[in-house]
Amino acid sequence: IQLTQIGSGQLDSDQMEKYLKLVDGEIDRCIDITERLLKLSSLPGEYLQVVDVNNAIEETASLLRYDGEQRNIEISLDLVPSQPRVLAAESDIRMLVLNIIQNAFHAMLEHGTLKIETQIGNGEITISFVDNGVGILPEDKAHLFEPFFSHRADGINGTGLGLTICQSIAQRYKGRIEVEDVRPQGAAF
Repeated sequence: IQLTQIGSGQLDSDQMEKYLKLVDGEIDRCIDITERLLKLSSLPGEYLQVVDVNNAIEETASLLRYDGEQRNIEISLDLVPSQPRVLAAESDIRMLVLNIIQNAFHAMLEHGTLKIETQIGNGEITISFVDNGVGILPEDKAHLFEPFFSHRADGINGTGLGLTICQSIAQRYKGRIEVEDVRPQGAAF
């Protein structure tokens, strides 16, 4: 499209609407990337509270359950009954859970199962996300947490910020994220 086409009336209203929707979508994408970058660089706020980890997982997973059903993906929860709690910003815990669930969905192309499990031991709370998607290529594993690195199995270009944000959140609360490739059956975070 050239600006002269717009000014001279060479585009009909359907073409104009198509181009405006495209521009609007790209603006939304820029806003999303900017918000994710701001989240990545944010410092822990003064809104720390005792967060029920199981509850944060259950509620976040329930928000994504419909999307999972549309992709023929089952979310299975195996949460320790003792209700593990952490001192954190609840939105950070939910953001971490959301990003890892979405990454698992992107790794399971037509169907699959995502198992989310919590455990308590040695003074730590462990949250495990195990999917049966395509797994992680050996050459990609070293780059998973790099900003803007994206290699989705569904072929769609992501922002490459989800796991970087997750790692930042985990480190903010003296945690860590470990990745285990269970190819050809998937990955565990």
